[in-house]
Amino acid sequence: MQSIIKIQELLHSGTVHKIFLETLKHKNREVSNSAIYLSDGSIELVNKEIEEITSKPLNEKLVLEYLKDGDNSCAEKDIVIFEKRRILVRAITDYIAGMTDGYALEEYEKLR
Repeated sequence: MQSIIKIQELLHSGTVHKIFLETLKHKNREVSNSAIYLSDGSIELVNKEIEEITSKPLNEKLVLEYLKDGDNSCAEKDIVIFEKRRILVRAITDYIAGMTDGYALEEYEKLR
């Protein structure tokens, strides 16, 4: 698992801010009420949040039922984590999609 310091180095500050805003304005109140700004919080809290979003196994049956029903008021912890995971993946995808070839190669070299 990456430490938050490493995650901050890997993600552009605009991407981290976008993740926060998307979480904050999410239609599920439980998701929006649990928004954490990943650049500016207690290191323990941020690391716990990243660990939970990226690594916690989810109840797949519950998630599939949630997606089928479209119930945006579901307060189940697995649904909140699932929605945060979707926000994180979308933000990273958008970040990568916006890279020029040269910038992508520079970033790749940094990671090697």
